[in-house]
Amino acid sequence: MAIAASENYQLKWHSYGAHLHTSVATLLHSESFADVLLATSCGRHVAAHRFVLAACSSYLSHIFQTCHFGANTNAPVIV
Repeated sequence: MAIAASENYQLKWHSYGAHLHTSVATLLHSESFADVLLATSCGRHVAAHRFVLAACSSYLSHIFQTCHFGANTNAPVIV
């Protein structure tokens, strides 16, 4: 029984960087994937993205990493 030689493939996407930038910008402005809800002292609620808040705030990053938000990780988290 002969063993087949492994084959390597390379995919190229010349506009990947521009596409990624546009897609991320669009998603960030959409509440479709928002997974956290910020509540202000005056009663306003702002939908946001946990990964963006964690990237910009070590305090919020710590909260998101250490607190357990239940089995449903898609449910909004109110901070």
